Amino acid sequence: MATEKLTEIALERRDKVHPKLQPVKKKASTMTKDETRSTKDHPNLISHSESMKSLATDAYEPSFHLEGQNSKSSLSIENPRTGMSVFRVIQAARTWKRLAKKESVVAKPKLRLENTYRLDPDPGQIFRPDKVEYSVQEILTRFLKNFKYTPEDSKRMCVSISSEIKSRVKKMNLPRYKIVSHVIIMQNRGQGSNISSRCLWATSTDCFASLTFRTQQMICVANVYGVYFE
Repeated sequence: MATEKLTEIALERRDKVHPKLQPVKKKASTMTKDETRSTKDHPNLISHSESMKSLATDAYEPSFHLEGQNSKSSLSIENPRTGMSVFRVIQAARTWKRLAKKESVVAKPKLRLENTYRLDPDPGQIFRPDKVEYSVQEILTRFLKNFKYTPEDSKRMCVSISSEIKSRVKKMNLPRYKIVSHVIIMQNRGQGSNISSRCLWATSTDCFASLTFRTQQMICVANVYGVYFE
């Protein structure tokens, strides 16, 4: 009963500070015997049930603190927290910051150059098969001199050789040329093979270079196509 007495004393002090918030007393018939006795002894106090109802009616208040004048003890009554917690606020702030970064990133426009309207390549800047074959021969020798054939290694080697050939030919000062590199590696068992390709191009400007590299274990065929493009 000590808790109820403290509650009643606190509510009595609260009524003195906030008299307008004091609830209307109910009929004596709705009170229990203990409550009627306590109200007779202390006419300014309200019952426990009424105090709980008064707390429910004051739910709109965020919190209030009651403190007596002649007492050192204090009673603090706080309503449960509502709304977003601190962790949710931090999480929401981080999410908004991440979304803001995504929205702030602007894709750079693709650089578009004006057409030169040149139907033929410049003098000395034509795809020359002999010069390309010399570079391809050097690349194949360097990559395949000590290469041992396996199906998986051949796949990776074809990609590496093709990329190297394409990069080397692009450095030959051939502006407005599209370079296509095609490399095939097969096992050497004395079998016959036929590799063919078809292209639609202008014979005056477009050409190709082809080279075959052989070892006891494998055969490599590299084809490089140069197509003038305006």
